[in-house]
Order: sequence, then C-alpha cells, then structure tokens
Amino acid sequence: MPRRISTGTAGGFTLGDVTLVGPSLGSARANQNLVLDANGTGDITTNAQLTLTGGEASTAFNAGGDLQVAGGMGVGGNLYVGGTVNLGGGTGFNDTAIGGTSTAVFTNLTSTSVSTLSETTEITNSKISSVGIITHDFTEGNTWVHSIISGNFTANFTNVPTTNNRYYTMNLVLLQGATPYLANGVQIDGVTQTIRWAAYGAPTPQANRFEEVTFQLIRVGSSWEVFGSLSTHG
Repeated sequence: MPRRISTGTAGGFTLGDVTLVGPSLGSARANQNLVLDANGTGDITTNAQLTLTGGEASTAFNAGGDLQVAGGMGVGGNLYVGGTVNLGGGTGFNDTAIGGTSTAVFTNLTSTSVSTLSETTEITNSKISSVGIITHDFTEGNTWVHSIISGNFTANFTNVPTTNNRYYTMNLVLLQGATPYLANGVQIDGVTQTIRWAAYGAPTPQANRFEEVTFQLIRVGSSWEVFGSLSTHG
C-alpha cells in the first residue's frame, strides 16, 4: 500500500521532514535545518536571483551571518559589500596577502598605523604651453611635467579633499628654455592662496634647466596653508 502524504496546511503538503507550502520549501520539524543534498558531484543550480533576508550579523565563519561557505567561493562578476570586509582573523586586511602578483587598485586607502612598502610608483601627467591659470586635477595624480612654458602661470589644484588635518604634496617639473618661468601663483578649486616660499621669498628660475616646484598644501581649521620651494637640476 503506498505511503500516505499528509496535506498539512491548505495548499501544501508534508513529506517526511520536508514541507512545501506554495513556493516555500522548509523543514517540518521546529528549529531544524533544511539541507539541500546535491547527491554526489551534482550541483544545486538556480538561474534566478537568490535572496537571503535573515539579516543576521556575522563576526566570523560559523558565527552568524545569512550565508556561510565552508569551501572556496567563485564570483564571476563584481562583488559589492555594504559593510566591512574581514579576512583571516577578522582584522580586515591586516597580515593578509591580496591578489598574489596581480595589481590591486583602491580608490581610497587609509592606514591608521605604520605602512611598510617594498616599492611604490606615482603617476605623472603632462602639461604643454603653460601660461595663465592651469588646472591640475588631483584625481589624475600629484605630479605634472610642464614643457614649452611660455610665461609665469598659476597652478589651480582641483578636487583636493578638504578633510581637516591632511597634508598634500604637489610637484611641478618645469622643463625650462632660454627664458625661464615660474609657477608663481596657486589656487585650490579656483580660490587664490598665499604661497609661503622657502627662504622668505619667491625663487628665481634658471634658464635651460630642469626644475621642480613643490607645493605642500596643508588643511587645518577648514582653511589652507601653502608652502612652496624650487629645486634646480642640471
């Protein structure tokens, strides 16, 4: 005689420890887990969106969280995380290798302790025929090489963060010709700043030299201080 299947709740049925009510699959026993067994090497596959709505916080693997993966996990597309990413012992990226030999790109990277780097590089940008007010976009880098300079000019540094108690270094490499010129003015987002030159006065540029003007922008008390210096190289 075939086994009787209980109809249970109207519109659903119970089979052993499993209940099915409408589109909801669950355990017929209170406080029991629902285990999806792929039966050997098979996969459990869905071609639709999988949504977890438990909202349970997690501090480590097997310590809460709506999703726990005992093995590896591959993600074919982008991975977006709304909270903190913890690796290893739950201390963020500390003592954790990232990406092997590949390049890791961070939009903003903040370290609140000592940072140790084996080597670094910086992006340089080119400016040609500099004269008047020249925009230097901080999102492109902090070093610009100026060639074919046709007059003294004002460097307008844009998109510099305005967080207080921060220090930014801007480098302008000047490829001087027979008549030398200087970046003798500074603006930050279009607002003119006072340059506090080293040695108490604006420097004198030299003809046919490679020169570097360095501006240190210091944000304190919601205002800027700008220190300037010039170094000449043969």
